[in-house]
Amino acid sequence: MDRPPGNDYELELRDYPGVVWRRRVLILVVVLVAVTVVVALSFVQAPVYSATAELELPAATADLASATESTTSSTDLATAMVRLQSDAVAGRVRRVLGSAPPMTASVIPDTSIIRVTVESSDRRQAATAADTYAREYLADRKARALDGVNDALVRMQPRLAEAEARWNVLLDEFELDDLKGEPIVNGELALRRRELELAELDRIIREGRVQRSGLLTRKAVIEAS
Repeated sequence: MDRPPGNDYELELRDYPGVVWRRRVLILVVVLVAVTVVVALSFVQAPVYSATAELELPAATADLASATESTTSSTDLATAMVRLQSDAVAGRVRRVLGSAPPMTASVIPDTSIIRVTVESSDRRQAATAADTYAREYLADRKARALDGVNDALVRMQPRLAEAEARWNVLLDEFELDDLKGEPIVNGELALRRRELELAELDRIIREGRVQRSGLLTRKAVIEAS
């Protein structure tokens, strides 16, 4: 007569300890092999160290003479993140270290601080690489700012020089007083035109010199940073 299914189930559970005991050698071998493999891999696999450098972005001030405190916008941070992870900065790091290890960057919420993280099997190399990325980004930022100021100085100089040269020519003409031989009406009209031109040249020269002074001041601030 067949046994009920419930009895078969109880018999199977009762047999488990016996099965385990009979296969104890095989089970022990499998466990020992697994432990040996894990231990061997732990010795073979090099440890990975992570180093982080914090990079605080200087606030961008549109007007250096302004007394108001400037802040770093989210756009500035996004631009900095893109530049920090660019080939240009990686190239600067490569020139310093001989290689440019992979890096990751993230912004600390509600701050203008960027975390630069580098992983390496060597703790010191990871720290050096993270610091170098931060330092070379700032050097790249400074170089590009100086290039912008120098370009602005080059663009404005010809117009200012031309205005100053024309100003000197008109002053020389007044000193020569070459209008004496002309009729009074024509002489007065010519004089008036020269006065208007001098006034316009004076405006251009004043604005140009103020702009040049501001650019030179900004250049000095960047170089000192």
